[in-house]
Parts: sequence; C-alpha cells; structure tokens
Amino acid sequence: MLRRYIGGAVTDAQLEEWADAIEVREDVDFESGHEEVLKEFIFWLANPLLTASPTIEEARAWLRRLQ
Repeated sequence: MLRRYIGGAVTDAQLEEWADAIEVREDVDFESGHEEVLKEFIFWLANPLLTASPTIEEARAWLRRLQ
C-alpha cells in the first residue's frame, strides 16, 4: 500500500481506510519479532488525527524501516 501511495495510486483517505480495517481486526497477526513496529505503523496510518496525515517522505521512511 505504501508503494501504491507513493506512486499516486492510493489517496490519504484510502490509506487510512485500509489501515483502519487492519487495526480493528483480531484475526490479523503480525510477523513474530516485528509486532510492535507493525502495530505502530498501522496505528500511524489509521489515526491521522492523532498522529499526522501521511506524506510521501514519511511513507518512504516507513518503507525503509519496514524492510
């Protein structure tokens, strides 16, 4: 999704909607050993009013961090 966002195929609202859908699901597990960073990432995307609206620069930084 971040790559699609950076490429302009996904809007801020679509990115938020996607992350919000993941954040509330109890049947989605995160990769072992990476749970905290992935939860932080999803929270950041799903809650722009609490964090900040995403920017291309932040999306690129998250991509680097998640790799």
